Amino acid sequence: MSRKQILTLYKTKLQLCRYMGYQCGRWNSYDVLPQRMNKRMVNRYIKKNIMGDFLWNHVRMQYKYNLYEQDPDIINDAIDDAFVALRYINYVMELYKSKHGLLTS
Repeated sequence: MSRKQILTLYKTKLQLCRYMGYQCGRWNSYDVLPQRMNKRMVNRYIKKNIMGDFLWNHVRMQYKYNLYEQDPDIINDAIDDAFVALRYINYVMELYKSKHGLLTS
């Protein structure tokens, strides 16, 4: 069951990041540098159209970090963290839509 959850979370995050400008195969270790972001950095990345790249590089790094984990408690904590991250990605997605005039209300 957890494998399906993990793959679904991974695919969902990839779709959102691709919508925000990420193109498959683009990997840049420099996009992973800041651990914390403020709203100014988010707005700057959205304006430069590299928000998807930045988010996906972080997601990819976290999934690779936990790829061979065997402890069920750590796996469950990582899944919980992935759901929290998805919530934040959805929030950034709404900011991206509003900055690019893509909101349909």
